[in-house]
Amino acid sequence: MTNSRLTFGEMTILGELAIWPPGCDPADELSLRMALALGKPPDGHDAIPPPFATVPVILDGFEIGWLVRIEYACGDRVIGGVAFPGRSYEFRSASGKTRITDLTKERVLERLEQVLQLTS
Repeated sequence: MTNSRLTFGEMTILGELAIWPPGCDPADELSLRMALALGKPPDGHDAIPPPFATVPVILDGFEIGWLVRIEYACGDRVIGGVAFPGRSYEFRSASGKTRITDLTKERVLERLEQVLQLTS
């Protein structure tokens, strides 16, 4: 559940697709799993994936960052019996110092509430 102090602005759809992971090679299953778990591209690919859509995140009336939806060009995949959605979500702070990434927006928002110490 999102804390009542957090509100959201209007969604902007940019429509960009991320090409990471490069070629979505199923042979690189371990690297892909680690990258998704850590919320970053595999080694040698440190660029921030482009946003497909963004929503401003507002705390107590001040914009603190954006919730970003990232759509991957390779789409949904099943690798080693594990389903990976063709999208992920990320909170990017306005300062650039905080990034929280997960496969669902709910888990990103839960983690953001923890980071902001809004959970009881």
